[in-house]
Amino acid sequence: MKRSVLMSSLVLALAAAMPACGGGGSGEPAKDGDSASKDGASESGDPMVDMKAISDGIQKDVDAVLQPLKDADAIIDGVANLPKEIKASGKAKLDAKKLMAEAQKIVNGEEPNLDALGLEAEAKVKVKERFDKLNALVKNVKEMDTKLKELGTRIVDAVTKVPALGAKVVAKAQVKIKAPFGVSAEDKKKAEEDMKAVEGLVSGFKDKAAGWQKDIAEVPAKAKGLPEKFTKTFK
Repeated sequence: MKRSVLMSSLVLALAAAMPACGGGGSGEPAKDGDSASKDGASESGDPMVDMKAISDGIQKDVDAVLQPLKDADAIIDGVANLPKEIKASGKAKLDAKKLMAEAQKIVNGEEPNLDALGLEAEAKVKVKERFDKLNALVKNVKEMDTKLKELGTRIVDAVTKVPALGAKVVAKAQVKIKAPFGVSAEDKKKAEEDMKAVEGLVSGFKDKAAGWQKDIAEVPAKAKGLPEKFTKTFK
């Protein structure tokens, strides 16, 4: 099978996969300018660079949503264990109830008052580090619905954008490969390599998109029990 035929098959396969990948992405579509900027696809002039930028941009934002949830138990336990750890250090006194009350403020969207805990410098630094992680987790959970809808839309958009960018690379490469003169053997070899690389990127992106959709579809279930756990832990 010629590469051009294979590339066409990949493009058609990805285009056909778009509705399946968009199963959970019902929200307001992102504006074209916003989406392009977010995914790094702001017309760099190099389709290969733009393809990678789209993939890397979505991957970064998917990881940003998933990582706090993966770390949720450790983050919550880290705050819950502060009184015991600080007491064991023997370097500071701490009112556990006051600390949990300040942690609950974070859950409620309020600013904690570390000065009210009367901690020494070292203990205060430790508490601030744990509170910052808790704050990031709480913020992530509260913004979850919006982030998931936006990601779903961007993935669906990218499923069509990436093959289109790949097709540009293929078209340019084919011109060089088929040129009867004016193109060196080295340039033709490079064009062949570009075609092979783009085929791999387009084919791999289909799998990535499916994986991202699966990951974000599982997020609501993973986040559902966190508010109750916050309340039970920081009482």
